[in-house]
Amino acid sequence: MTKPHTTLRQFHSALAPLIRPYRWDFSVGLMATAAANGLAVLIPVIFRDGIDSVVRHGTSSPLLLYGLAVILLSLGKGYGDYLTHQRLAGLGQRVAYDLRNRLFAHLQSLPAAFFDRANTGDLMSRATSDVEGVRLFITWSLSTFLEMIFLFSASIVLMSLMSWQLTLVSCALFPALGYVVMRFRRRIRPRYLAVQEQYGHLATALQENLAGIRLIQAYQREQTETERFRALNQELFRRSMAAAWERAVYLPTIFGLGSATGGIILWFGGSQVMAGSLTLGELVAFIGYVGLLARPLTIFGWVISLAQRAVASLSRIQDILSTVLSPTGPAQTEMASTPVMVGAQERPIVAFDGVDFAYNGRPILRGINLQGRRGELVAMTGPSGAGKSTIGHLIPRLYDVSGGKVMLHGVDVRDIPLQELRRHVAVVPQETFLFSVSVAENLAYGRPDAPPEAIDRIARDTCLWDSICSFPQGVATLVGERGITLSGGQKQRVALARALLYGGEVLVLDDPFSSVDADTEEKLLETVRVAAQTRFVLLITHRIKTLQAADRIIVVADGRIIAEGRHQDLLAQGGLYRELYERQCWRESLA
Repeated sequence: MTKPHTTLRQFHSALAPLIRPYRWDFSVGLMATAAANGLAVLIPVIFRDGIDSVVRHGTSSPLLLYGLAVILLSLGKGYGDYLTHQRLAGLGQRVAYDLRNRLFAHLQSLPAAFFDRANTGDLMSRATSDVEGVRLFITWSLSTFLEMIFLFSASIVLMSLMSWQLTLVSCALFPALGYVVMRFRRRIRPRYLAVQEQYGHLATALQENLAGIRLIQAYQREQTETERFRALNQELFRRSMAAAWERAVYLPTIFGLGSATGGIILWFGGSQVMAGSLTLGELVAFIGYVGLLARPLTIFGWVISLAQRAVASLSRIQDILSTVLSPTGPAQTEMASTPVMVGAQERPIVAFDGVDFAYNGRPILRGINLQGRRGELVAMTGPSGAGKSTIGHLIPRLYDVSGGKVMLHGVDVRDIPLQELRRHVAVVPQETFLFSVSVAENLAYGRPDAPPEAIDRIARDTCLWDSICSFPQGVATLVGERGITLSGGQKQRVALARALLYGGEVLVLDDPFSSVDADTEEKLLETVRVAAQTRFVLLITHRIKTLQAADRIIVVADGRIIAEGRHQDLLAQGGLYRELYERQCWRESLA
């Protein structure tokens, strides 16, 4: 959770590197702001000289020239404002573009354990709403801050040259203004942070409900989910209104201070005009400067609001960008590539040596020792929650071991750069995931340069071809979000085909046949057997036919390997494997 006391120095340290690549745009925007406001402060001077000229000479003939001067200055200021906002708005868009890319690329590099703890909706909120908060600050708050600096500096100097007494009167309320601004800044920051966090909770609920809408409707939970969403939305409304209330108090206060300043200037300046120590033109110029300063003062609350939102947003973004990979292995970008030596067939491709694994301090695996060789199909079975899938996850380093080591060709996988390691390992996860693209793109996801004939061949080998031929556009047919247009069995076959097309020496299959019928399972097993001739295949399953086809079976229970051998040998030994076998036979007889 983001800390609400993020300092302005930390904000500047995080923001400066984002702006630095576009310092030319920032410099042009800065100079354009200075030029625009320099021209703006000259306009009251023209009014002063014009009025005093009329009063002094009693003729209106010079007014045309003064009027033209005001028009030219206004046009120049308008162009300066255009250039300022064009450059700073472009800067804001580029920074937002870079931030989104950095966030996405960094999220891609984080380990699976991070996403086990992270909230998907909150991550989406940080990548969208928080990035937008930073963009709005650069586009509007930054330009307004620059405008105020130049406008106040130039105005105070010119006002002092006309009447230092009236300038002091005008500035008398500035301390009160500063107090209001600082108090508002301290109060609004935690409120904006709370709003951004609640946006994350709301996005999570929305994402979960849209993904699980069929389950919600099947169990008639629409009303319950609507009420839950309404409660989250109500909390967002409450937090947003708390921030809005702060703005509602602040804006009239600022306006009141500005109006009071104008009234004092009218009274005191009018007295000076009557006394002859101030000309009428100078009084008009003073009122013009008050008008120039009124706009930035009036919107200063909004600007501060955007700034506070940006501070909170950039802090939340930095929370993600500062998250680093697990220190259990060398950083991929800091190490030389460790060669993976391919040895003789009898040498293990994969070896677990006394592997322990704990998740959030809870032991999952204890003392796992196993080896897998090229040409070997090893099946792994055991009760649910025994740690089978975790063993499969440790090979491509989706998680890191807590003790012992996992080796690929005798090299600790933590000493192999992740890209090199994962080039050798193909995975079919237990939960099949497909992207909202065509069938062909899903099949070739791990090998996008695969020729069409390779895609067609792998589709035939995994019993997908007949289904593909029935699709409206063949392999070019879009599968919908998460493959919603495909059946469970079709999705599993696409996942298997994707892994086989990817290649690699190690193939990890986590319950890949759970949604296919017996005939299809037999054909797919033959395809896997052929693939195992040049690979080591670890197949996690409960299916009897699959277990019988394996060269070796490993039985896992309570995070330990308790038995190992061929199907008939394990049956003869009795114990847990026989219980699992008999239970599965009973289930399949009922199917």
